Amino acid sequence: MDEEERDIKARALFEKAEAESDMLGTIAVAARWLGKFYMAGRGGLEVDMVKAQSLFKKAAEEGDK
Repeated sequence: MDEEERDIKARALFEKAEAESDMLGTIAVAARWLGKFYMAGRGGLEVDMVKAQSLFKKAAEEGDK
């Protein structure tokens, strides 16, 4: 499995955790990592700084430091 394939799988897991998890801190961490993926265009995503900023804001609101 190459790096791009790993990123795509990781992105799918982060998206699921960010959307569904109710565990304390999990949403924040998932949102932060998804923001990083959008910022860098990883995991098959196009670079989207607006989406990245939105996810970073959500992470902060959910308690990410």
